[in-house]
Amino acid sequence: MRKQTGLWVTCAVILGGMLVIGMLAGVYYFTPLGKPPVSVYILEPSQSPVVESGQAITIRAKGESSNGIQRIVFLINDVPVGQKFPNQPNQKNMETTFVWFSSQTGIHRVSVIAYDVQGSASQPASLLLGVFSAMQQQAQPTAGEQDTPPTAIPPADLEVPGTQGLVIQSQRIEADRALGGADQIQEILNQAENDGNLPQLPNPAGAPENAPPTLSVEVITSREGAGLGVTVITSAEDDLGLDFIYFLVLSEGVESITHRKLCEGATRCEMNYDFNFDSGERIVVVQAYDVSGQASETFTQSVQIAPAEGQDSVAIIIADDFNANDLQRWEGQEGDPPLINIQDDFGQPRIADYPCFGLDVTLDVPYRYVSNHGRFVWATAWVVKDGRLIAMGYTPVEYYTNGVVRFKMQKKSLIEGLVTTNQVQLHLRTDDPFNGETFYAETVDMEIHWHPSLPDLRITRIARNRRGDEIFIDITNQGCAEVGSFKLALQSLLPHSGIRGILYKTYNENLPPGETRRVAFPVPDPNLFSYAFGAEVDPEKVIQEIDEHNNTYMKGPTQIRSVQFLSIDLQDACEGGLNGNEGEFVIRFVAGDVSRYSPAPEGSRWLLTKGWYNITAPHWKSTLYPTIDPSEDLRIQVVMIEEDDFGNMDDLCCWVETYQSHDINSGYTWKTGGEFMAGEQGRCTATWRVILDEYDD
Repeated sequence: MRKQTGLWVTCAVILGGMLVIGMLAGVYYFTPLGKPPVSVYILEPSQSPVVESGQAITIRAKGESSNGIQRIVFLINDVPVGQKFPNQPNQKNMETTFVWFSSQTGIHRVSVIAYDVQGSASQPASLLLGVFSAMQQQAQPTAGEQDTPPTAIPPADLEVPGTQGLVIQSQRIEADRALGGADQIQEILNQAENDGNLPQLPNPAGAPENAPPTLSVEVITSREGAGLGVTVITSAEDDLGLDFIYFLVLSEGVESITHRKLCEGATRCEMNYDFNFDSGERIVVVQAYDVSGQASETFTQSVQIAPAEGQDSVAIIIADDFNANDLQRWEGQEGDPPLINIQDDFGQPRIADYPCFGLDVTLDVPYRYVSNHGRFVWATAWVVKDGRLIAMGYTPVEYYTNGVVRFKMQKKSLIEGLVTTNQVQLHLRTDDPFNGETFYAETVDMEIHWHPSLPDLRITRIARNRRGDEIFIDITNQGCAEVGSFKLALQSLLPHSGIRGILYKTYNENLPPGETRRVAFPVPDPNLFSYAFGAEVDPEKVIQEIDEHNNTYMKGPTQIRSVQFLSIDLQDACEGGLNGNEGEFVIRFVAGDVSRYSPAPEGSRWLLTKGWYNITAPHWKSTLYPTIDPSEDLRIQVVMIEEDDFGNMDDLCCWVETYQSHDINSGYTWKTGGEFMAGEQGRCTATWRVILDEYDD
């Protein structure tokens, strides 16, 4: 019996051992031995180079993963400086390049790390790069000049995030040797390659900091027959060097215009581009890229020709010198302000320039043209005193539906030192500024103090900061006398906002004639001032001025300049509908009351078949001013629908995102204009970005 028990135990041990051996063999035969889940290699340069400061270096890398590559990250001295993504999802092999412009002399470690779709990181692939300065090479110190021996700083251990604790040793070497020429840099590079340490060298004085490029764009329009000629004047600058300027013109139903101006590493690059069109709207988009891959801020501007009579309504296009809500007079009273009525209108005339010793006064007469009376409409304004014509001006309005008629009036025809009341008339006429048919006319009194020693305060600009908790107001004294102090008033035009009064701030410094002061105005609730609000200088009329009508400034609600779709992933068609596995998807964009503005709802959609899209250019083709009502929130919605072409059987596949412009508790408010990622509601995901109106840092 005891022998039988021992036999069973022996058999069990042998069987267990065979199972373990089998499992190990299976692991050996079925698992690629030594094959990591993701790996990366540097293909070029093949060995450590030495280059002059400011020279571009191209690093070519390759990543491999059986799971699929998610991205490849480039690092300089263990600091991530860029990343590239594959062209297709679940791509198992990916080759990419990265251009780096070195501005810091010494030895640098260039590294790449690949990540797979499961988030695993490869071991970094690295090489050392030597950078020397030609100027420093010409001025090498001799041995006798180095009286003080250099002091070495102990090495520090740096951990690269996402590399499972991999430690790269880094060492700083003496600055005297770091400022050597190419030969010394090569010597240090060879030593660094041998001992595996990376010297960190000081940045020489005056070296570029690799800041993003800056962009300056001016759009000039001119009439060409029945159409419009457009000239885009672009200038870009960068401290390291510019790669190219990207130019894009978008329009609904019209093939896009794209152009690249190659800058070949120049620190300043200019481009002029001309185009023309006969009808509709064009969106001009310009962006500059430097040699390190950084992009400037995106410039966007809408240019539009008013439609022919009887066609679609006119979109609101605002001239640079026009205040968006200047046609509504704000008297600084408590209570709910009246809503703005969208119709042809005429604003309070104002003095734009008063020369203290000259003869000509410049007047601005604001107008709004939104009715449809054809393509060629003129705004004509004139000043009458005691039945006598004093001055007159006119301007075509087909380019800007909100603008100003600007003209000059001679002071010599009036008696200085007196207060005169003039009648200012404005007509909107078709075809001809003098003899055309008048469809809008208005007359308003304008009182002017013709005194050679009075100030004239005017609010010339209002902007919000990024957080929205501070408003900047530019005050210009365009009169002929100094102002010692003045008061500013600020009021949100949001009904029922809880502010039953006006915020005040006093500026106690002198403001001489011809100078401008920027006043920072803190606000208690940033959300209130993302709606329309008004500002007024000298609200109590304490200061006697030449013109008392140019002290107010109306700031409209936040305006949407453009919307960019960065990527769209239609993972699966909706179930239950006709052709449910093959459907096309309509993406519809809604902002405020789109039906009153351009584009109409039917123009704010496009079709995409099922799949994954990486969109490298702005895909939304319109500039929207989504609300004029000061109490209306700016709601942005993106909806994906599978259209079955079968009436009401269309499937609502994804309600991708609802973005509230005034949600101060959200991480993404109107103040950031950042990226918004929708959750997978249904089977689609979209990444998009809203470009909003200007702000000041």
